[in-house]
Amino acid sequence: MKRPLVQLVATGGTIAMTGTPARPALSGDELVAAVPQLEEVAELRVHQASNVPGVNLDPGSMARALNAAWEAVVADGAAGAVITQGTDTIEETAELARLTWGRDEPLAITGAIRTGGSLASDGPLNLLDAVRFAASPDARGLGPVVVFDGLAHPAGEVVKAHSWRTDAFASEGGPVAEIVEGRVRLRGHRPQATGHRALCDPGHLGARLGGTYVPIVAAAAGMDSRVLEQEADAFVLIALGAGHLPEAMLPGVDRLLAREIPVVICARPERGGTLERTYGFDGSETDLAERGAILAGGASAWKARIRVLAALALGRDPRELF
Repeated sequence: MKRPLVQLVATGGTIAMTGTPARPALSGDELVAAVPQLEEVAELRVHQASNVPGVNLDPGSMARALNAAWEAVVADGAAGAVITQGTDTIEETAELARLTWGRDEPLAITGAIRTGGSLASDGPLNLLDAVRFAASPDARGLGPVVVFDGLAHPAGEVVKAHSWRTDAFASEGGPVAEIVEGRVRLRGHRPQATGHRALCDPGHLGARLGGTYVPIVAAAAGMDSRVLEQEADAFVLIALGAGHLPEAMLPGVDRLLAREIPVVICARPERGGTLERTYGFDGSETDLAERGAILAGGASAWKARIRVLAALALGRDPRELF
């Protein structure tokens, strides 16, 4: 039986690290060679995009990795693709994939919490599960996912919820599938993502991402506007509660909005997101929206920032992506 072609794009991260303390060392080819079971699942082609810690994978590099996967599917007929990277920034790559992967072919992003060669390293099994997902006809149309610890979380919802456990990733509505006994088993309660319309292909976006500066600023009790005085193309603010800022920060917000610099408001709690019209005091979510700020809803600050970067790169109003 002919094996499906799957493109692996390796960028580094813990899955490729060895030593104590750990540093990037293993190539994509070496990752594949360490998991002989992969030969039974797919014909793997490896592209080494980089070999850096996830913290050094910037949005342009993410877009280039996504484009390598996209080209393999579109131009070379690959059945699916896998990206390996550091878990520190998987959430951002996943959001960028959600915005640009308008294909039915599966895309799985994965990595590891425990370094290569360490006791009970999770990288080999995560890689095997990701390739199984990317090669599976049952995964077509589900949209891009993060495969970790036997689960496939939708790219638009996935967050890194724990800093060091192997079940580090979670999603608001739960995974779309699980990989059990070598097979992809769909979670029936999740709708398929077939027909998702991408903003553009990742190569088009990646060529435009450079040079835009969008900081994330976290609000806290007693803060004022000084933190908003830096020059930036937009700001993403992690607000208190369901989208609230101290009154002392409001003059800075108003100055930014008067200069038509987008301000996106995210909620500090991990779950729930911003409200829209529950509170009416100065600095509340209702007040901030009336001033012209963008309420991020359920998007984390990190996903919100990727949306803003993508919108500005394409010359679009960030409001369209929330």
